[in-house]
Amino acid sequence: MKISICDYNVGNMSSVASLCRHFGYEPQITNDLSVMDQSDLLILPGQGAYATAMDGLKQAGCVDFIKGYVKEARPFLGICVGYQLLFEGSQEDGFTEGLGLFPGVFKKFEPGDLKVPHMGWNMLNVADHQIQYKRFDKDYVYFVHSYYLDQTDSDLICTTSEYGVPFVSSIASESLFAAQFHPEKSGDVGVAMLDTFISSVRPDVSN
Repeated sequence: MKISICDYNVGNMSSVASLCRHFGYEPQITNDLSVMDQSDLLILPGQGAYATAMDGLKQAGCVDFIKGYVKEARPFLGICVGYQLLFEGSQEDGFTEGLGLFPGVFKKFEPGDLKVPHMGWNMLNVADHQIQYKRFDKDYVYFVHSYYLDQTDSDLICTTSEYGVPFVSSIASESLFAAQFHPEKSGDVGVAMLDTFISSVRPDVSN
């Protein structure tokens, strides 16, 4: 299985690559479109500011490629800011437009009695229609973020979580899994969730 990790100068790639190696794959960290186009799975990691990440994608020349890749329903994994970029945009720094692949805009958590950023372990509530992920209902995963997605297409929602307000913590389809939390930092649960997804999209080598 060929795995590419999109390199757009946002960090967090080494820990994602290490997790791929845990599954027995040697990923390529690259922004070479021809290499990514040959992938069986494309991963968009990310951390830091939304606008900086979006600028990084533009400078790497990856925006149109990623849009096409996801629209063609090719296997895709988005993590943290790599999840956020898939949507219409974020209110961080005023407003920054995202890839617009799915409906929704990220809003900032209101501090109140809560610390912002939301950092640490929090529970997943798995949507009833996400059968293959249902075993992770009420499990805990690791988050680091200040902006949240309050709603999107209900068919896309895989999990929700709550931090003062309920928010969409991951989305999933047959070809895609994308999460606000960090599976690679979420211990056995994160590993098992990614294994569930990767196993479902792995090419059938017997053909």
